[in-house]
Amino acid sequence: MHENRMNWKKRAGVWARMALLALAAALLLWLIFTCAAEGLKLVHARRQQDVREMLPLTPADAVSEPAAEAPAEPAAGEPSELPATEDWMLTLVNPWNPLPEDFAIETAEVEGKYQLDARAVEPLRHMLADCRADGLDPIICSAYRTNEYQTKLFDKQVRKQRGKGLPDDAAVAAAAEVVAVPGTSEHQLGLAVDLCARSYQLLDEGQEGTAEFQWLRTHCAEYGFIVRYPDGTTDLTGIIYEPWHFRYVGEQAAREIADAGITLEEYVNEKNGAD
Repeated sequence: MHENRMNWKKRAGVWARMALLALAAALLLWLIFTCAAEGLKLVHARRQQDVREMLPLTPADAVSEPAAEAPAEPAAGEPSELPATEDWMLTLVNPWNPLPEDFAIETAEVEGKYQLDARAVEPLRHMLADCRADGLDPIICSAYRTNEYQTKLFDKQVRKQRGKGLPDDAAVAAAAEVVAVPGTSEHQLGLAVDLCARSYQLLDEGQEGTAEFQWLRTHCAEYGFIVRYPDGTTDLTGIIYEPWHFRYVGEQAAREIADAGITLEEYVNEKNGAD
């Protein structure tokens, strides 16, 4: 019996040492994965900054700095002179006005599988319902995007431009005119939605010829939306003409922008008192 007791003690000691080794290994793995994750975040942030630095500088007509009486530290791209209730609707996001690093919104589902800023969902639903009531068939092609998904789209476009024989800098700049650099996309803002005709689901200038686009261009301001990237405004917006890309700005701003035939950049400039 004494021998059995000794054997049991030996086995218990072995099990204890194995448990301690397993615990130490688990702790080591946790530390490795934690450090790796933080390292990837830093690399990703640096990569986005590097990409933005490769893009052209702000054009002469781009948005001016906020007026002197604005708050000391307004969020990036946000027209700080506007009433607080309108700030979120007119937040400017383009190649020269990236989203704040801590940007976050509450989204809501629309059309089954898409997400949008919860405050813009009902206006979009009403617009689509009224368009369909007039016998047309618009569908959503894209709405809110995460930073990770935007990165995938941008990288794919860069590879496409490189495939055309462009060097890296030129490929990045060309890609940025078609797909916004991660952190500068309105889709990440949650207020942009790509709409197309069910009968023509290509996101190209041919979308302009559809009855759905003609209706949306005519009526979108009634619901607080604008055609965000009009033809011939790439020098102001940084993005090519996109007849499928609509942006929620609220009814008042949408009507004023449509009536004046200007871009959101120009509208925010005027609101900020720029010359």
